[in-house]
Amino acid sequence: MGKVIIKNSCAFILIINAILLYNGCNTLHSIGTTMKIFRSEKDSLFDEIKYLATAEEEEEYDTLESKDEINNFMVNFWEKRNPSPGTKVNEIKNEYFKRKEIADKRFKGFKKGSMTDRGRVLILYGEPMTIEYYNSGNMFLGSSKVYGLELWLYNKVSGSHERSNYFSHIYQGRMKFVFADLHGYGIYDQIYSSEKDEFIDSRVYLFQGN
Repeated sequence: MGKVIIKNSCAFILIINAILLYNGCNTLHSIGTTMKIFRSEKDSLFDEIKYLATAEEEEEYDTLESKDEINNFMVNFWEKRNPSPGTKVNEIKNEYFKRKEIADKRFKGFKKGSMTDRGRVLILYGEPMTIEYYNSGNMFLGSSKVYGLELWLYNKVSGSHERSNYFSHIYQGRMKFVFADLHGYGIYDQIYSSEKDEFIDSRVYLFQGN
């Protein structure tokens, strides 16, 4: 595709947007400054950091409309999380993207591995101490057949009080995540966690397994 030069002209931007819409493309995120950015590209850039971003940062990011603004946002985003502010090496950032790369390779499938539930947990919490695998059998989550389970166990104390259910009694008081293949395609969704504010499928209280 040839290079497109964006000029500071409202009429020019309207023409380009009309062409993009006609061809089924995402419109440019318009602003009267320099380098415009496609909405799809903007969303993809946020996907890189969304697991660490606060609600306030997400709201701020949504107002940004130029590449310069987004670049500045990213610099500030990581600098706020730099354990040694002002230094070039940011251990938090390096570890985050190291885990993201591992997740992309390990859990790749219908979507990027880092965008899966297991990928997210790996990025945020690191490698589990152990993973236990439970193949199909007589397991049901509510009325849904469970084709496989993965239980990720961490060598940490549970971050919240666990309501009584099938999984709360396994390694009681330990930090854990449970993922289930509910369709038989090898795609594992998070259905339970011992951690505060983490997702729990309400059907775990009806879980049946052997």
